[in-house]
Amino acid sequence: MLSKLCAVPLVLCAACTGYVEGEAPNGLSPTLPGGAATPNGAALAPNATPAAIARSGCSMPDGRGSARESLRRLTKGELVASLGDLLGAELLVQATAALAQIPEEPVLRTSKDLQPLHSQPFFDGYQAVVDALASAVAASPEARSRLGGACFAQDPLPADCAASFVQNFGRRAYRRPLSEAERTALVGSQSAFVRPGAPASDQVYGLMSQLLQAPEMLFHFEDGVADAPSRIRLTDYEVASRVAYSVLGGPPDVELAAAADARQLTTLAAVKAQVTRLLQTPRAQERFGEFFYGWLNMSDISRPSLAVGTWAGIDVTGMDQELRTELQDYLRYQVWEKSGDFRSLMTDTAVFPRSPRLAAVYGVSPVAVGTPPAQSSSHPGLLLRAGMIATSSIRTSIIRRGVFVLRRLLCDPIETPPTEIINMREEQVKGIDPTSLPNYEFVRRETSAATCMTCHQKINPVGYVFESFDQLGRVRSTEAALDAAGNVAAEHALPEGPFSLPLDPNAPISLPDAKALTEVLVSSDQARACLAANLLLHVERRQLEDSDCGGADVFERLKSGDSLANALAAAVANEDIFWRRPQ
Repeated sequence: MLSKLCAVPLVLCAACTGYVEGEAPNGLSPTLPGGAATPNGAALAPNATPAAIARSGCSMPDGRGSARESLRRLTKGELVASLGDLLGAELLVQATAALAQIPEEPVLRTSKDLQPLHSQPFFDGYQAVVDALASAVAASPEARSRLGGACFAQDPLPADCAASFVQNFGRRAYRRPLSEAERTALVGSQSAFVRPGAPASDQVYGLMSQLLQAPEMLFHFEDGVADAPSRIRLTDYEVASRVAYSVLGGPPDVELAAAADARQLTTLAAVKAQVTRLLQTPRAQERFGEFFYGWLNMSDISRPSLAVGTWAGIDVTGMDQELRTELQDYLRYQVWEKSGDFRSLMTDTAVFPRSPRLAAVYGVSPVAVGTPPAQSSSHPGLLLRAGMIATSSIRTSIIRRGVFVLRRLLCDPIETPPTEIINMREEQVKGIDPTSLPNYEFVRRETSAATCMTCHQKINPVGYVFESFDQLGRVRSTEAALDAAGNVAAEHALPEGPFSLPLDPNAPISLPDAKALTEVLVSSDQARACLAANLLLHVERRQLEDSDCGGADVFERLKSGDSLANALAAAVANEDIFWRRPQ
């Protein structure tokens, strides 16, 4: 294993002008609401951000795919899916305790969350998984027969049966046919590990152990064939593997594997047909649900404050999960049921409250699973989902709301400030009773230092437009300032629009409320490019580079009014999928 792997090369205001969550700056500010900051096909600024790359169009059509590496590790989820497909759910249960030893993957929100190689704890845990699974197969005649045919359950194990098992099971484990040399080496290696006269179960254990911990099982290797000076064309098997792990998060299914065997994945039309078919499966929809979960920071949706619940007369226990589920229902509806486009995603009034308490937030009646959604004109689109604007704080979170829009929906360079800056900010309001001031005024004073305003001149106005929604996401006309027990200590007027948002480098945008901000995002190329860049990060598990054209393909789909489902398909089924960079 090591020999094959070793052969493969493997302050707040300062944050505002620094990196976008791990991405290098390009000097381009979001341009709202109109066209791209650089003309289609124009040269990009050095170290352009992924969103800028997606907006700029395909600048290197002859080099498509040349940014892709020839090696990528399987994530824990991909590995578990691969083992499940190979062995079946019943056998996988035998390794439950061992699988728990493998560290969980971080939620993929930005390139900072990418882990390019397996960690030592990962390998240690996987060794225990291999031992548990190989032992379970070796000890079960039924499992042996199911995986290798009736002869594989015999004792002694016939030589031709062992060879057949290596060929057939190895094809699935390696996601390609084994070479004659690989088959011979695997079968022949048993003499070095199994003593003469040992029971067949020992040989089965040895074969399973080697196949399950082979580098090809743990990594995506793309040898390809030399085809052009600047890039290498992939084999059908490698294309099939890319498609499957991008769409399903696991290995090719029977139909996709058969297409690879028949050399039927050489054209984009053929790949698109496979991707379109796979996108209809529950597994694919779950896979892209993971994308939305990371992109929208759903793990950050927290239970509303108990004090806020007391004031509102609502039991907020478990409400964080309910907010998350409603958001997921909305996304599922937009992508898979309605075939909505980017405009629909950002403006649709459909809501899916499953309980009276969440229905009260939206001002509608609860809807049961499987019935049409309710309609809430006060909460149109993605931006005004309750899960997006509710907070765990005792007051609304102006800064959090503003940062979310800028960072996640516009890919704006807003970094988390260092602790000393946060402490300095808190000193600004030390001694002031927060309930004595409207929340927006308290935040204004808290961030009024010149060093803070470099960022907060953008963050605060964006956050202010949401002040007409309370801590639970309900529409409100006045602010009730609560004490720690949930009693109303004071009432304040809300900030009045129009709000001047310095999002456009040419001129501030004047908006009356959050609904108007939604309309700005609908027509924003930057918002579409940000979605495209985040989608490609999820699909390819890497950041876009200048030579990538897949992001531009997705961006054009979103801009043209094509469905979100077709945009997801374009993230996988584009010409980049056939190529990788040279070693």
